Amino acid sequence: MKVYYSSSFKRTGTSLQALNDTKLRAPGSGPWEEVVREVVEELYQVTSDELDGSRRLGRIAWPRQVAMALTYQYGLLSAAAVGDLYGGRHYATVYWARGQVEKAMRKDGLRADEVRLVYVTAKKRMQA
Repeated sequence: MKVYYSSSFKRTGTSLQALNDTKLRAPGSGPWEEVVREVVEELYQVTSDELDGSRRLGRIAWPRQVAMALTYQYGLLSAAAVGDLYGGRHYATVYWARGQVEKAMRKDGLRADEVRLVYVTAKKRMQA
């Protein structure tokens, strides 16, 4: 698998950015992408195969969108690389997922809390 690294941190002014503080990741910590994936699998009770698969059921699609959005927003991978991590999806799917997560966070406080929980849990694991 090819890994593409983004040359700059993505600051979009969206609700996803509000989750971030000044540090992207703790020095000497493991890969953000793996930690986000583990947290999403645990919190939403989905398997790695389901995240990579093509099923569009809501119980699978939403966790996949959250994982892709957080991986892209706070990781060092390009959208194409994030798409590759989640079943070989097109980079436009990653942008779509990020947009859907941002929209859901603005509309629904429970969805926003879910995304914050994934982010905070992943960030704590990175710092541990």
